[in-house]
Formats: sequence, structure tokens, C-alpha cells
Amino acid sequence: MDAIEELLYTPASFVCDKCGFRLEKRTMLAATGQVGVKIGGEECEDPCPNDGEQMRRVTWKEMALSSSESAHELMLALIESIKLQSHYAAILNGYDGGERLQFSCVAAWIERLRKVGTL
Repeated sequence: MDAIEELLYTPASFVCDKCGFRLEKRTMLAATGQVGVKIGGEECEDPCPNDGEQMRRVTWKEMALSSSESAHELMLALIESIKLQSHYAAILNGYDGGERLQFSCVAAWIERLRKVGTL
């Protein structure tokens, strides 16, 4: 079953194996609001704009792993941003006696965003 899963491709997603450039060939028409994948777009006719190599289709497995890695990196960046925000809030509160919020974790930050209506 694993061999079959690796051969399933995401629609209209291509990658250059040489440089890693990714191309998404989706249809978006502002006038009609149509969004989708062009019929017959199984292969990428255009070469890679960076190195001229032929691009290949992306498998679902590759896309899932890439998405997982990106989500992990974003979470680490968010954690570091919250630490930095809390650090500066403490410094500024000590300087001017303000009451800036400090967050102990990502969940507290997300809860605050929900309270103010951002999420």
C-alpha cells in the first residue's frame, strides 16, 4: 500500500528536483470567482525558471511531509516570538509602570487573540 500512496499526485503541483522551486498551476478568475485546477494539467510544460530543468509532479506524501515541516517551523517561530514579546513587555512595564500583557505559552496568546476577535 505504501508504494501506491507515494504515486498519488497532488493536482497541479510541480517541483524542480535540482533547485527545489515549487509551482502551483491553479485557475483563479476574479470576474467569476472560479477557483480550481485546469483539466489536462497533469504535466508541467514549462521548464524551471531558475535552471531550465524539467519539473515533476508532487506526490501527496511529499506535500503532507512538507506541510508538517512548515507547521512545525511556524510553531517554533511563534513560541520564540511570544517569549520575546513577554520579555519586552516586562522591561517596559518595569520602566513606565504599565500593564502590558505577558503570555506564558502559545495557548494563552491564541486565547487572547480570540478574546479580541482577531481569530
